[in-house]
Amino acid sequence: MRDFTLQRYREYLVALKGHFERSHAFQELIGVPLPSRFLALRHDVDRKPHRALAMAEVEHALGFVASYYFRVPYTFNCTIIKSIEALGHEVGYHYENLSDTDGDMNAALEDFGVKLAKLRTVAQVSTCCMHGRPLKPFDNRDIWRDPVRHALLKDRFGILGELYLDIEYTDIAYINDTGRNWTSGRANRRDHVASSIAASFGSGEELLTYFKVRPHHRLVFQVHPERWTDSLTGHTAQWALDSVTNMAKQAVILVRK
Repeated sequence: MRDFTLQRYREYLVALKGHFERSHAFQELIGVPLPSRFLALRHDVDRKPHRALAMAEVEHALGFVASYYFRVPYTFNCTIIKSIEALGHEVGYHYENLSDTDGDMNAALEDFGVKLAKLRTVAQVSTCCMHGRPLKPFDNRDIWRDPVRHALLKDRFGILGELYLDIEYTDIAYINDTGRNWTSGRANRRDHVASSIAASFGSGEELLTYFKVRPHHRLVFQVHPERWTDSLTGHTAQWALDSVTNMAKQAVILVRK
């Protein structure tokens, strides 16, 4: 079976359901001691928000909840966001304000507030995570690395926390499809966490076997909905786009070494 289809994604979830009774939204995991055992499904909605809704429906049918992070304005679609929240999923902010303001920290903070407020006109939002913007030189997480600015997340913006900075990942298997592969270091500039758990796989078949046999007891499964479709035409077009994007990432990495 082809990987990066909704049919294959459902297979992954069915395999995980054999080991986890439920999944957790990230708003349940920030600011509290982590459960000894949990599954968290995360989706960065970078493009094609209609595919996020299709994925949300698959999860809902299996009794899972997930956390969907939307870019503003790039994937801000009121109808789709409301529909995903109505299925019981969490909606979060996929911010990229330092990139959008070309590194101006003060302007980035203002931009964060404006775009967060817009997202909150259609959904409750209590967590955020950065968008990598791999072709830009800025790491959007840098907005919050200073303790004073980090305090603004809660005090000014009412955000429980930032997924990369406010969760201890040491004992979490962090599996993601960045770069259209399951090898964490390939075609992946910024989507990394400090985990001691090996979570790289040579193929979707290896990943499926891992999910079926013995997945780690703390697991984050992070996939980008734009990449997942049962349409052969859509699947091929996305493969081509991902391939071009990966080549561009590699070029940027070489230039900036």
